[in-house]
Amino acid sequence: MERTYKISIIMAVYNVEQFVAESIKSVIAQDLGFQHIQLILVDDGSQDNSLEICRGYARKYPQNILLIHKENGGVSSARNEGLKHVQGEYVNFLDSDDLLTPDSCRLVYDFLSRHSGETDMAVIPLFFFDGQTGQHPLNSKFRRGTRVINLEKEWNCPQLSLSCAFTKRECFENLQFDTGLAYAEDGQVALQILMNKLRMGVVKEARYMYRKRTAGAPSAIQASGTTAAWYLPYIRRFSLFVLERAMERLGYVPKFIQGVVMYDLQWRLRMQAPEEAILPQEYFDAYVQDMGRALSYIDDDVIMEQRNMFREHKYLAMQLKYGDMGTLYQRQNELSLGYQGRTYFWVSDFPVRLEFITIKPEVCILEGSFYTLEGLEQKLELEAVTDDGTRYPCRFFHRRTPETALGRVIQNSDAFRVEIPLSAPVNGLGFQCVTERGTIPLTVVRYGNFFPVDRDYANSYYVKNGWKLRCCPQGVELSVCDAAEARQSEIAFLKELWKKNKEGGRTGALARIAVRFLKALRRKPLWLVSDRVMKAGDNGEALFRHLQQYRDVDVRFVLDKRSPNYAQMKKVGRVVPANTHWYKLALLMSQVLISSSAEVEFYNPFNGYSGPYRSLLADIPFVFLQHGVIKDDLSRWLQRPNKNLSGFVTSGMPEYESVVQGNYEYTEKQVWLTGLPRFDRLYRQEEKWITIMPTWRRYLMSGWDAQTDCWNLKPGAENSQYIQFYRDLLNDPRLLAKAKELGYRLKFLPHPNLQTHLDLFNPNPDVDFLGRETSYRDIYAKSSLVVTDYSSAVFDFAYLRQPVVYTQFDAQEFFAGEHVYEKGYFEYERDGFGEVEYTLQDTIDRIIDYMETGCQLKEVYRQRIDGFFAFNDQNNSRRVYEKLLELTEGTEV
Repeated sequence: MERTYKISIIMAVYNVEQFVAESIKSVIAQDLGFQHIQLILVDDGSQDNSLEICRGYARKYPQNILLIHKENGGVSSARNEGLKHVQGEYVNFLDSDDLLTPDSCRLVYDFLSRHSGETDMAVIPLFFFDGQTGQHPLNSKFRRGTRVINLEKEWNCPQLSLSCAFTKRECFENLQFDTGLAYAEDGQVALQILMNKLRMGVVKEARYMYRKRTAGAPSAIQASGTTAAWYLPYIRRFSLFVLERAMERLGYVPKFIQGVVMYDLQWRLRMQAPEEAILPQEYFDAYVQDMGRALSYIDDDVIMEQRNMFREHKYLAMQLKYGDMGTLYQRQNELSLGYQGRTYFWVSDFPVRLEFITIKPEVCILEGSFYTLEGLEQKLELEAVTDDGTRYPCRFFHRRTPETALGRVIQNSDAFRVEIPLSAPVNGLGFQCVTERGTIPLTVVRYGNFFPVDRDYANSYYVKNGWKLRCCPQGVELSVCDAAEARQSEIAFLKELWKKNKEGGRTGALARIAVRFLKALRRKPLWLVSDRVMKAGDNGEALFRHLQQYRDVDVRFVLDKRSPNYAQMKKVGRVVPANTHWYKLALLMSQVLISSSAEVEFYNPFNGYSGPYRSLLADIPFVFLQHGVIKDDLSRWLQRPNKNLSGFVTSGMPEYESVVQGNYEYTEKQVWLTGLPRFDRLYRQEEKWITIMPTWRRYLMSGWDAQTDCWNLKPGAENSQYIQFYRDLLNDPRLLAKAKELGYRLKFLPHPNLQTHLDLFNPNPDVDFLGRETSYRDIYAKSSLVVTDYSSAVFDFAYLRQPVVYTQFDAQEFFAGEHVYEKGYFEYERDGFGEVEYTLQDTIDRIIDYMETGCQLKEVYRQRIDGFFAFNDQNNSRRVYEKLLELTEGTEV
C-alpha cells in the first residue's frame, strides 16, 4: 500500500462524546504537521453523539481524516478495520479519551527514522490526567533517556500498551488484534512484534496523556474484574498464548516476555475470587489452573523480583506454579519455605506490626499482629526481647480473619499482647520466634496507623506518664522523661520537621507549636461532633443538639460549608468547616471526636502525611455513634486495628453482644449500650404513607462516578431481577387501587447509590419518589408501614413500635455473597420485626393485609422489638453524654 503519510493514528471510538473531540484536537495540533498524519476514526457503533462529532472533523479535514462506521464489535475489531486503510510509515492506536502532547509525533518519527534498522517500535512515557495525576509506574524505563533498549539485557521493562507506542506498518501485514480478547489485546500484539528483534525504542521527551475518568462510564481498565471477559479469555488468549508463541518461535521464553506476563499477572494474584454471578465456580477453577500453567513458564527469580507484589502474593504465585505449599527447611536459628531446594521465604522476615501502646507508670502494654504464611505448619511462639537479652512472652489473644486471594488463604495474622515492666529504661525492644531448635530474631517491625511514632522521622517521639517512646532499629525503646526532657524532644522533632521539609512537615511543625499555645489558653474542653462531611441529620446532629444544654464543654459540629445543612446547623450551635485547616487545628486541640461516620477523613485528615501528628492524635479518643443498628458482621471494617474506637455505641443487647464477643476486638469498656441519639428525635405524625425503602445491590454496579457521587450501573442492570421486582411492585394495579381505596399513599425511597437511576423503575404517577433531601425522621413520622428487603434503617421505625415487612425475593443470591454482606447474628425469620415474604404476589398480599387492618403492629413483633432494644425512652443522648464524661475524665483540656 502506498505510503503517503509519516504516521497513521487509528482511533477506535465508542460512546465517548465527552472526550473524543479533545483527543482528535490533540492529533490535529501535532507540530510534525497535520498534513503528515493520517487519522483513521473507526466508530464502533456508538449510541451517543460520538459519530456526529467525528463526522464534523472528517468534513473539515477530508485529506487527513478517514471516518469508518461499523456495527459494534469491540476495540479489537475496530482497530483491525482501521489497519486495512493505513497509509503511514508508522502506526499508533491513540485511545479516544486520551491525548498526545503536541511534539509527540515529531519526536517519535525523528527517533524511528534514525533507528529503523534496530527496532520496530518506539514507546513514549505515560502520564495520568483528569481523575489522577502523575506518572505511570512503568515509566522507569525512560530514566536513562531516549535510546534503544536491548530487552535481552534489560528484561525488566514491561510494555503492554500500543496506545503509547508507534510501530512500523510492516509489522501488521500478518498480524491482527484478537477479537476474543476484551483485555490485554494490546499486549498480545505488542509482545509478538517485540519478539522479532527484542529491541525497543524509548522516547523520553514525548508524552502520552492517559485519562483516569471521573465522568461518564468507566473505561475498560477501570471496570476490570467485573465481567467474565476479565478471566478465562485473558489467561488463555494472552498469557498462555504469548508464552507458548515465544516457545514455538524462539525455542525458549525470553525473560522480557516472562517479565511482561508476570507484571500483568501480579495484579490478578491480589484479587479475590469473583462473584458467582460474574464467573461460575467451575470457570474460576479453570482460570486459576490456567494461571498456574502460565506461571510454569516463568522463572522463579522473575516472580520474586516483582516490585509491586507483597511476599504473600509471591508465595501464592509459587504455589500455583509448583502445585503445592512448598517445602519447610529448618536450620539453626532459621525456618524457611522454598521449592526444589531453593529457599524463598524466611521466618526471620515475617513482619510484626505494632498497633497500640498503653504506657502506665509501672508497665507498658504493647499490642500488635504477627503475620505468618499459610504454608508454615509449625506453630511459632513470639517473644519480645531487649538488648540485654531480657525476654517477655507475647500472648496471642485473637486470630483475625485470614488474608485471602483467588479464594485461598495466603497469610494469617495473630493478634498479640505483651506487658513490659517499667522499672528501668527499655533499650532495643525487638521480637523473636521461639522454635524447637532455638530462637529466630525477627528483622521486620512495622507500625500501625494508630501507633504514636514511626520511622519517617528519627526524632518522632511520644510521652506518657513520665516515659518517652521512640523507634529503634529493633522496634521501640522507652526511657524516663521529665518536663525538661520532653521539651528537648519536642525541639529536636520540630527542627527535623522543618529541615527535612517532607510533605506536610513544616506545616506540621507550625501546627504543633500552635496547638501547644492554644491549648494553654483554653478554659473548656473541646468536643467535635459530626455526621457525614456533606450532610447532617444523623446521630451526630441529634447528640449535638442535646449537648447544647451543657456549659462545661465547648461543643462544635463539623460540616462542609457546601452542605445544604450548614446554615441550619449554625443556628443550633458553633460549626467548624470540614476539610479546612481550621478543622485540622480544632481536631488536634480536641478532647474527644464523636461521629456517626467512621471514615478516615474525620479522625485523621492527615492521612498520607501523618508523621508530624501521630503523637498528638494518639491521645484523642474517637467515639463512633454509628449510622444505624448493626445486624450484620461489620468487623472487617470496624475492627480495632482499622478504626481504634474508644467508644462504640449500640442499642440492643444482641447487637452489643455481637460486638463484644465477635471479631471486632473491643472490650466491654469500649462498647456502650446506650441507644442511638437520633432515637430521641423520633416522633409520630402519621399521614398514611406506605414507604418502600430497599437497600442496593453491589453486584449490579460497575464502578464509582465521582461526578454524580453515585455508582454506575452495569450494562443490562435494567433487566435484573432486582430492578424488575421493584418496577413491578410500584406499578401493580391491585396494590395501587387498594391504596387509593383505603386512603394510603405509596412512597419509594431508593438507596442513595440508586438515586440517579430512578428512571429504571418506570415511575408511576400514583407513587411518590423520595429524594436524598428527604429526612428519614420525617419518613418514620408519617409512615404507617415500611417495606424493605435487608436494610437496617427500619430499626428506627421499629423503635417507634410500628410495623415492618421484609421482601426478600432474591435471598439466595443476596446471602450467597453476591452483595457486600457478611451475615451476623440477626435472622430475619427468627428476629425480624415483621413478616418475611419471598415473592412479588406474597409481598403485595401482605401490604394489602396491613392496609386493611389499619397497619397495626402485631403482638409477636411487639415482643421481639421490646426484647431487642435495651431502652424504650428518649434518654439515649443523655446516656451517651454520661459515657463521654467517663471517657474524658482526667484527660487534658
